Amino acid sequence: MVLGVPKIKHDRTARTISINQHAYIGSMVERFNLTNAKPVLTPMVTGMQFSIGQGLSTPNKAARMCGVPYAKAIGSVLWPVIVSRPDAAHAVGILLLLEFVGLG
Repeated sequence: MVLGVPKIKHDRTARTISINQHAYIGSMVERFNLTNAKPVLTPMVTGMQFSIGQGLSTPNKAARMCGVPYAKAIGSVLWPVIVSRPDAAHAVGILLLLEFVGLG
């Protein structure tokens, strides 16, 4: 295993390099208890608008979110997205921005 990637395949004849991230993604799913999550075709609704009003509105809600590893989960997703899923990079970037400004 190199850099957390379980399998790298180099086909000299076809002049390609393939990265299999199945094991890494599976370990993230288990780590963040998402084994029952439903898969989606797109990582974010197209045209979604976010505002400060969607943030945590009360101190009780903020206190409950302190125990949720949201930033760790988004950070864990960042690496495979950068390496192999540029189509999902925008959605992850938005989620990171929302965490930074306090809406996550």
